Amino acid sequence: MKDPDFDRFIFTTLQSALITGVREGLFRCLSNLEFGGAGFVVASNVEALANVLDKALLPSLHRLSVSVYELPGLMNEEIESRWDPTSLQSVQRLLDALQDCNKRPPLKKVHLSWCEAFGSVKNARLLGSAPFPLFEDADLRLWGEAASAFLTALAGNADGGTAAGGEQKKGGGGDRFESLSLVLGPFERRLKTPLNIVSLLPGASLRTLKFLLLNNLYRHTGEADGVIGGALGQMVREGHLLNLTYIMIESCWFSREDMRLLMEAVAESEKGMPRLDLFRVFCTEAKVKAGIGLTFLASALGRGKLPALEKINLQVVGIDDGDMAAFGDLVRTNDLPSLTEIDFTDNMKITQFVENLSLGVAAREWKDLVKAAGKVEGEELDPALYPRAQSRVRRAYLLMAEDKSLEEVYGEQILVDLIHLLAEKGLVPKNMKVELWKRTGASAGTGGTTELAVGPYLSLLLAAGSVEGLRVAIEGERVTTKPPLSGGFLWVHKDSDRGFLSGERLIDQAQRSGMK
Repeated sequence: MKDPDFDRFIFTTLQSALITGVREGLFRCLSNLEFGGAGFVVASNVEALANVLDKALLPSLHRLSVSVYELPGLMNEEIESRWDPTSLQSVQRLLDALQDCNKRPPLKKVHLSWCEAFGSVKNARLLGSAPFPLFEDADLRLWGEAASAFLTALAGNADGGTAAGGEQKKGGGGDRFESLSLVLGPFERRLKTPLNIVSLLPGASLRTLKFLLLNNLYRHTGEADGVIGGALGQMVREGHLLNLTYIMIESCWFSREDMRLLMEAVAESEKGMPRLDLFRVFCTEAKVKAGIGLTFLASALGRGKLPALEKINLQVVGIDDGDMAAFGDLVRTNDLPSLTEIDFTDNMKITQFVENLSLGVAAREWKDLVKAAGKVEGEELDPALYPRAQSRVRRAYLLMAEDKSLEEVYGEQILVDLIHLLAEKGLVPKNMKVELWKRTGASAGTGGTTELAVGPYLSLLLAAGSVEGLRVAIEGERVTTKPPLSGGFLWVHKDSDRGFLSGERLIDQAQRSGMK
């Protein structure tokens, strides 16, 4: 547990050092602070920081990180009333100091971590509407009514007005941030319509948005599908997401209709999302039964509208046959030079996808794969069938369905044969990482079956010779070990409560199975 007295001592010391250092020209002594860079301050005491800024004693301060985990007045006026108003006044003073160009240091970067828009709906509105000088980089985490207030305020200033001569002013809407990272979500489901937060995004003119995380935005009864996809698609069409590099949709209502609206906008737009590096959707809602819409993602990729996409991470319930076939064919037949990581979890179509990806054949049944790989006497695999994408995709994830054991998923020796084929044909990527994923449930017992199944597979994977890393994910605490391998790491997840599987026991089991 954090010691508040110790925190106060540390910050008081830091504040004193800042004031003394600036006055005496010794500011460079702070250049080795965590996060790096001269003039970077990590503050846990808003009032003390406001005092420092208010006195204009930091002429060299360029980066500011305010991390206040227990800041009062998190979400709305009702909650605010329960807290000491003095603390809220401290937040207000800090905002005032940041606004005042005569007092404010030449801040380039501001990071407001989990401080809920500096503490209140009122302050969130101020943050979105006040004439702040241009920030080079802003990292904001906004929740509930504070998130709505911030985006609404940005929308009110989105046009920015016009300067003399008819030129557009800078600093209107989200354009005041050269780089903006947003984390948006409700707060304990207090909002009656959480998805309304997303509908405010297009009007906020977030053309400099670099990172977007949507969290826990569920629909309520009567709300239509497509709210998230429609809003993001509108932003694509209006050119708001040209700088977006990361989009993460965590535990939200993101259906096939959402994927369609978003990816059709990407495919039809002139520039698409040219800088998008990571696309992640995590949704295990059983209600999403129509599939996640990989067909639409494949279409946008195939048209070259996601040229920088490196990582696709879909952890969803619904990936149907058509989805997987379309995406498998896309990777098999297209050169995707940017794609390095594909992670599909919690679906039973992963085997077919990995077959297409690794062997480059359009076979829909295992017997066709065996034949294509040259296991039938007198027949060879045509090298032309190898996908150009093979050398590009450096990490292949073999993930198991949540409700299946290792034996059930790989009972027909699919994994064994696949690894042997990869090794024989020299198709194992140099930096391949294979993930065997099993979620443990209440009926997992002692886990002996899992041990017996995992060992041989580890042996086969390592025998391929060029596998860089293996990760056996058995839900629980991660334990990192270094087995006696050449150029390899082994990540082991264990259930720490039951002592389900230790890293040492797993290594021993793998060695007994023939791992050298």
